[in-house]
Amino acid sequence: MRIPPLLHHVHLPTFDHLLERASGPEATFHLEWALSCQKAYPDFLHLYWDYEAARKLVEMHYPAFLPVWQDLPWDMHKADAIRYLIMHRFGGVYMDADVACYRPAQDMLAGYDVGTADPEYLASAVLASAPGHPLWTHVVELLEKRYHGFTGQERAGHVLDLTGPFMLRDALKEYLFGSDAEEFNGRVSGGVHEAPIPAAGSGQPHSLIRIHELGTFFTPCFWYDEQCHKRMARMQRLGTVPVHLAGYHLYRGSWWGNTGNAASSDGIAE
Repeated sequence: MRIPPLLHHVHLPTFDHLLERASGPEATFHLEWALSCQKAYPDFLHLYWDYEAARKLVEMHYPAFLPVWQDLPWDMHKADAIRYLIMHRFGGVYMDADVACYRPAQDMLAGYDVGTADPEYLASAVLASAPGHPLWTHVVELLEKRYHGFTGQERAGHVLDLTGPFMLRDALKEYLFGSDAEEFNGRVSGGVHEAPIPAAGSGQPHSLIRIHELGTFFTPCFWYDEQCHKRMARMQRLGTVPVHLAGYHLYRGSWWGNTGNAASSDGIAE
């Protein structure tokens, strides 16, 4: 498999902060989710990145980006940015803390250089990549361009389109199709795409990017589709999760807030 057996998790600022979020009825993280991924990937090396580890990665390998990374207003911005650098430097699989795993996803990643879900629907919670893929260089370049395009106050108010999924969507669109938004929107529903630049050291004439359709991989539902999330909770309790799902991004990140849009954790914690 081109994607190495590494599973990355980013918890900023510290692991203790993450554990604090795992208590109470409105918890945005449950230890059962992390344990489900450890169980699903016993042969992977699990790497946990806190603020200090993330800062050292930027300082050692991407020093020109360090001033921008340190100046990003919130930990959520820094966590977004560091996952792209981790994918570039080491490759492997990245998962948010609010992802539960049902089974290994190697069959969904085999033969590809990059794997993600449909970027129209917040795909940055699970990423997979061969190391050194130039997509991530393009992603960080666009992030930095947007950073300089926003004022300090504007940066604090923008996550999705400064460092998060909307920025990733646009970077992937530009990388694959240039600025032709209509072409991208016509093909974004999923599929395999040949990247214009080969992955470094892959020995392949081109690289393959797999965009997994909504309803597969780790995204069974739109983030706002309450009825879909309720159906997923029922299926989990009954043990009837579809085989085309390797896991479930529950959209319980604390930066969404507890507005009722997040998925229920029923069936995962039980």
